[in-house]
Amino acid sequence: MFSKTFIHEFLLKTVPHIERILGIRIEMARSLYNAILKEALIRASLMKQSKLWTKAKNEKSQERKKLFQEARNFYQFSDYSLQKFAISVKNSCDIGKHLDTHTCQKIATRAFNAVDQYVKGIKGKPRFKRKGWLSSLEGKSNEAGIRFRGKNLCWKGLEIPIVFNKKDPDLVELHALNSKIKYCRLIQKTIKEKTCYFVQLILEGTPFIKPKNTTKKEIIGLDLGPSSIAVFSKEEASLQAFCPELDPLFKEIRLLQRTMDRSQRAMNPENYENGKIKKDRLEWKKSKRYQKCKKIIAEIFRKTAVFRKRLHGKLVNEILKHGNHIKIEKLSYRGWQKMYGKSVGKKAPSLFVNILRRKVENTGGSFEEVSTQKTHLSQTCHQCGKREKKPLSKRWHKCCDVVAQRDLYSAFLVFHVKDNILDISQAKIDWPSAHPLLEQAMSRLNQTTTGKARLASFGFAQNKTYECSPSQSCSLAKDRSDINKAKDGVGSFPRALESLCSCC
Repeated sequence: MFSKTFIHEFLLKTVPHIERILGIRIEMARSLYNAILKEALIRASLMKQSKLWTKAKNEKSQERKKLFQEARNFYQFSDYSLQKFAISVKNSCDIGKHLDTHTCQKIATRAFNAVDQYVKGIKGKPRFKRKGWLSSLEGKSNEAGIRFRGKNLCWKGLEIPIVFNKKDPDLVELHALNSKIKYCRLIQKTIKEKTCYFVQLILEGTPFIKPKNTTKKEIIGLDLGPSSIAVFSKEEASLQAFCPELDPLFKEIRLLQRTMDRSQRAMNPENYENGKIKKDRLEWKKSKRYQKCKKIIAEIFRKTAVFRKRLHGKLVNEILKHGNHIKIEKLSYRGWQKMYGKSVGKKAPSLFVNILRRKVENTGGSFEEVSTQKTHLSQTCHQCGKREKKPLSKRWHKCCDVVAQRDLYSAFLVFHVKDNILDISQAKIDWPSAHPLLEQAMSRLNQTTTGKARLASFGFAQNKTYECSPSQSCSLAKDRSDINKAKDGVGSFPRALESLCSCC
């Protein structure tokens, strides 16, 4: 059984000489990974074409697993066999001068896991790593290879000092340094066009919980959507937009991408036919402006990822203040990608759920995912038990004198689910006290949201109680009398950095 694990990251204080050595080692690791990946794919292909594998697929008895394992053993498709192959490659070339045995074994494990998931049909065919695609290396333990010693990261003749937090004392940092280290991971990042290196300590135990983030032992019902999140507990209910602060950043990205597209079309007119890219193998010329925009977009994406993770953590802490027993519907995020691709790409709801699950488990709470096929929460009325399939455009539940916003009502219902069964009797008992909380949540949301912040999924337009006042108009129409005076913002890419928080 695996012990609990958490991660703490430190910045490394590097000089050009050390950065050059680390860059060479990461490039050697990339070459080794590609060699192992090629060998693993060859072995997997031979294994899947064998008669033994075909016999195992057609078998339906208990012998099925044994036959699959025999095929794997015959073609040496295993983690141990690929680790052995990695060591032989390392010793036969200059890679052995730059990488240690433990690091090479972990690279082999990484390649094997990628191909193994492809063989099992869990993921697609893994790709070979281009230059710059491999950005992390890790050891197997803190005893050899990449290891943490005192205040330095030690690795094959290098001793790189670690930059500690200036705050004295930092309780989070002290808790991490006092925990047992399982192994270390070296990370390479590009920040403001400069290469920086970090070390991640993979530690045994649970992370430090700040006193301000203490939780109650109460049940919370959540309804998460692509653009909104509803929360229900016995004390309070709320409905809000899901990470709306990210929208301005992606607007700047869209303008920069438009600039890049125009530059690419101007530099390569021969690669287009009727406004579309030709299907032949093409060579592209890239202007300096194009390359500059590309670097700015990469930096915005990096800052956006950091900012998004911070917003997720803040929202999780707010939820956990009300309780640490979370109930949420089990969602298909791949299905969401097909229907709400842009929103999912911006907000990353799956990442939010993973952070919520991890923090709930660290506080000793429970995280329960409810089956949507068995409960049908968005279609069910708790008063009569009737199910009515509603289109997504219908944002209010109206049945048996029960009128409630759809997302809040789903959060109320998931609160009363036990073992994938809706407890209708308990929901009826709690409804008189829950209904005022749902109304207060909608009233509060109506007063605090204006303009574009009033999402269509809130359903204000479908309920006359929440008619928009002039200051809260949902219409995006504006006075366009000065439209000719407006400047063309497509090419003004420096604004992209101004809109970002300087703390990222």
